[in-house]
Amino acid sequence: MLVSVCTATYNRRAFWPFLIQCFQHQDYVGDVEWIIVDDGESVEDLVKDIPQVKYIRLDKKVPLGKKRNLMHEHCSGDIIVYMDDDDYYPPTRISHAVTSLQSSDCLCAGSSVIHVYYAHLHKILEFGPYGDNHATAGTFAFKKELLTETSYEDMASLAEEKHFLKGFTIPMIQLDPTQVILVVAHPHNTFDKKTMIKQGKETDMMVADWIEDPVLYQFFKYDIQCLPPKREEFSIRIGNAVMKEEEIIQTLNQQHQYILYLSKQVKDINTE
Repeated sequence: MLVSVCTATYNRRAFWPFLIQCFQHQDYVGDVEWIIVDDGESVEDLVKDIPQVKYIRLDKKVPLGKKRNLMHEHCSGDIIVYMDDDDYYPPTRISHAVTSLQSSDCLCAGSSVIHVYYAHLHKILEFGPYGDNHATAGTFAFKKELLTETSYEDMASLAEEKHFLKGFTIPMIQLDPTQVILVVAHPHNTFDKKTMIKQGKETDMMVADWIEDPVLYQFFKYDIQCLPPKREEFSIRIGNAVMKEEEIIQTLNQQHQYILYLSKQVKDINTE
């Protein structure tokens, strides 16, 4: 059975050598393709020699919901499995999801329980469960036929799961969270996971219980916290409209070109 692994990425180049290792360490023995949609700093050179990869490069930044919908359009597999670009995925990520879906009538699988490693606390906290049909997108796996029933809101940039799961009403098989993902709180998180700490339950788990590979262990326990700070995008509000960074730069470039044009016109007039 062909499985489509899907990753939406934006400006996470430093994470990619370790995500590639997670992908290459998977114990699933069937056929796999890896769909990557990238609208940030390109990682094409890092994945170009991986035969399973289908790399889709976008020329401009788009909302996460639209990227996820675009990923699905390129999937050929019977089962789709998500692997986000900044978390640790154990070798069982694909195989556990496939086995669980094959043994169930449910179209969707995921984990409402997640474990998050907080380096400053030196602890792994457990969050959830939040409901039988609840899961976070980084844990999603589903049969492709689910896409005939649902999709993401194109403009969604955060908490996109609720719409995709129709208010968490789509029947879901819950996966064993220890076979799915270890989330790592780090300075580059899209959502600051430190705000979640009070909701978590302390565990006796250690990073070494999850990650055996020494290179991956070093990165996810230590090095990930030392990456250069992310560059924040900027925007300006004009009345009720908000101009994003890309639009601002494009407008300034157009104005600059127009000023150069006018300067040339004035120069030509003065030389006549």
